[in-house]
Amino acid sequence: MKPIERFIVTCDKTALLIRTWGDCQNPAIVLVHGLDQNSIVWSTFAEHLSPHYFVVALDIRGNGLSAHAVFGNYQTERLCLDLHQVCTELSLSRFHLVGHSLGGKICLEYSVRYSESVLSLVLVDSAPVLNDTVYRYLKQKYEYPTVFTSAEEYKTYLRSNYLLCSDQDIERLAATNIRIIDGRILTNTDPLFLKTILCEQGILRSENVWSLLGQLTMPVLVIQGELSSVLTNALVTQMKTHLPSLRFIKIPRAGHSIMLDQPEPLAKSLELFFITQ
Repeated sequence: MKPIERFIVTCDKTALLIRTWGDCQNPAIVLVHGLDQNSIVWSTFAEHLSPHYFVVALDIRGNGLSAHAVFGNYQTERLCLDLHQVCTELSLSRFHLVGHSLGGKICLEYSVRYSESVLSLVLVDSAPVLNDTVYRYLKQKYEYPTVFTSAEEYKTYLRSNYLLCSDQDIERLAATNIRIIDGRILTNTDPLFLKTILCEQGILRSENVWSLLGQLTMPVLVIQGELSSVLTNALVTQMKTHLPSLRFIKIPRAGHSIMLDQPEPLAKSLELFFITQ
């Protein structure tokens, strides 16, 4: 099923791409992607949910086909405001909120700020605080934008990063995540976005996540990829000390990007969580 695409312009004049699947009369699920990705990564996962849910996903500003922020504003408060405006424009008053990795951190902040709107929160392999090893790796990886000589080279790059991902999803991501500037092929992600997100004081390293967890009032599900090096067992245990009511599952044969590695088991896990609340 091909998603319906539209743009929503925020109050600071930034155009955000929105993809939707399913009937808008069904219960809504809102999805927020991770670092250096875009909403297309949810496609196969969303197709499994679309018969019974209205699935909404956005390209975060500075990512995918959404515009780069006019004034370079990529602060957490602004990202939450974007998400709130999207939900308002689509007349979503109550919905399930799902975030992967960086998207999980944004969804956590959103769920505290706009708790009355969130039916449940699902954090997909989203580490509360990124560990030093992964953080240093990302800082080094994104210090300078990677330049590709062709779209095929970018696909090869994607396949080396998403080993369990289907060819169809690799093709989808490749088609929506690169741009050509002066004959050079780069990802669509704004370097300023990466710099803001990956600064030492940025959202991925912020310790305020622990106090936020204790403020959540809606049902919360944490999902870990069995092969992930990002969300560790120790972090899950620590999360439970701050929010004893959270539910936890581990998806076999999945790394960090579970929605690409095991989209159907992930969708089934969410459906079971939603109907057993």
